[in-house]
Amino acid sequence: MRKFQLTLTALMFAAFVGLAPFGVGSVLAQPGPVASPQLGRKPQAGQIGPATRAKQSVRTFQGTIEPEGGQYVLDSGGVTYHLSDQATAKKFSGKTVVVKGTLSTATDTIEVLSITAG
Repeated sequence: MRKFQLTLTALMFAAFVGLAPFGVGSVLAQPGPVASPQLGRKPQAGQIGPATRAKQSVRTFQGTIEPEGGQYVLDSGGVTYHLSDQATAKKFSGKTVVVKGTLSTATDTIEVLSITAG
């Protein structure tokens, strides 16, 4: 029985070493779950790619740009939205604006296409 266990262990080692150039060993050595960049990952705020943006419809939001927690947000009638374009938002601080962009409902962040006075 001991000889069988050693032979099985040797075969498993040889299989992993032989498959290492194909990435099999590297997957087993990584701690935690491995996520494919195309599957199962939600984009973070400000990281919405063109393919995702094309699926979302561009909307218009009206409200006031206000500083909140070191960032500028859009206060739209009691609903607060985070804004991806902080540099432009800063220019309109305290003013009523119209923001065009796509909304990520998971993070309440508008991926800003434009901000105009309004």
